[in-house]
Amino acid sequence: MSSDTKNAHMNFSTTCFNDAWELLDRANRSEDDNQQMIHLAHASLYHWLQRPDVTDQNIAIGYWLLARVYATLRQPVPAFINAEQALRYSENLPAFYQAYAHEALARAAAISGDRQRLKAHMNLAKEYLLQLDEPDRNQLLDDLATIR
Repeated sequence: MSSDTKNAHMNFSTTCFNDAWELLDRANRSEDDNQQMIHLAHASLYHWLQRPDVTDQNIAIGYWLLARVYATLRQPVPAFINAEQALRYSENLPAFYQAYAHEALARAAAISGDRQRLKAHMNLAKEYLLQLDEPDRNQLLDDLATIR
């Protein structure tokens, strides 16, 4: 891989992630914004996967972002698919990443109406709380509180 290509992947992996996150935070997204957010999240993960320094943590985060985007757009099938990938890649990562994979699965279950699966993944996410430092624990609790 040439250094130009490597640098492009490094730039686009993070830029696309940040741009997708900015759209996620936007209160009044248009349908075009929603489509752009999907494309940016996919592009971010694609570019991470091309980087020679990619780790399971980067991949887990990329799949988590995709799950969050699809859950936000109330598309349960792709939300579940990507949340399950986030869980798979977080298997050997610190508790924070495993907890957030379960947060993504709980969010997907909530939009699909699967109350049993929602409760199971909420409980699994909460099991990691004692392993997290205070800022991460508070962030997870805040995010879990937004799942209905």
